Amino acid sequence: MSSYFPIPNDFYISEEKKVLLTSSVSLLNYPSNCLIENLRNDGEDVFYCIYFLKDNKWLKHSENRCKFGQFIEFRREDLNLPKNTMAVVVPSKEPDCIYQTKTLPEPHSIRRDKSLVAERASYNFNIKGISSSYQGEYPKSLALIKKSSFFTFDSIRVEKEIGSETWLLLMNLRSNAKDNMVHELSLYNPTNKVIIKRIKVKDNSFTSHLLPRESKNNRDPIFITCPTGTFIPIFISISFDGVSYEISVEHTHPPTELYWGLSKFIGSKNIKERWVKR
Repeated sequence: MSSYFPIPNDFYISEEKKVLLTSSVSLLNYPSNCLIENLRNDGEDVFYCIYFLKDNKWLKHSENRCKFGQFIEFRREDLNLPKNTMAVVVPSKEPDCIYQTKTLPEPHSIRRDKSLVAERASYNFNIKGISSSYQGEYPKSLALIKKSSFFTFDSIRVEKEIGSETWLLLMNLRSNAKDNMVHELSLYNPTNKVIIKRIKVKDNSFTSHLLPRESKNNRDPIFITCPTGTFIPIFISISFDGVSYEISVEHTHPPTELYWGLSKFIGSKNIKERWVKR
C-alpha cells in the first residue's frame, strides 16, 4: 500500500517560556519486506517531493533524491513555511514532479513483490535535545475516502501528577486541495457521556491540542470521537522536573484493528453504537 507522509507543525508547549517542540520525518529507501531473490542492491532512487497547501492548490516546495538504501530526513523548521501550513512528502519514481496541482500525485511504493510492505516513516519529536519517535504513515486510500468517522481514547497517555501534560496531534490529509470541511471532535467521559471539551479541526491539517486532565482524577479514560471525518492521532506526553524534559510518543489504531478476521466489523460496529457520541 503506497502512502503519503504529512510533516507535523512545530509548536510551543509553553508560550511564556518559549519551549518549542520541533518535528521531523525520516524515510528509508529500502523495502521493509520482500523475497530474498528480489532483494537486490541495484535498487532505484526515490524522489521525495514536498508539497504545501496554498489557495486551494498543492504547490511543490522542493524535490529531494534519495538513493537506494539511504535515509533522508525532513525537518519542519527547514521548510520556512507559515506555522499552520499543511506540508506533505510524496514519494515519486520519477524526478521533476508537477509544480502545481489540485490533487496530490500518486505516491510511489518501494514494494518489490507481493510481500506485504509497511510504507512507513519515522516521526521524530524533540524538546531541548530530548527526543522520541514513532513509525507512521498516511495511506493513500485514507486520503481518498469520501465518508468516515473517528474514534480513539487516551489510555496510552503517560503522565505524572505534577509537571506533566499530554498533547494530541491530529493528522488529516485529503488528496484534493479544495477539501476544507471543518469537523467537530468531542472529548467526553465514557461513563457518564459528559462532554469535557470540543475541538474543531479542518481537513488537510496537522494540529496540536493540549488534552484536559479533568477525568484523570478517577482514572477514567477520555474518549475522542468525530462523526464526519477521520484522523490519525498521535499522543505526546511531556514531563518536566525543573531540570530536564521527558517525552513519550504513542499512537492508536482504528477500532477495526482491535479485532481479528471477520469479527473486526462486528466489533467495530458495536463500538460505534455503544461508545461513539454523535
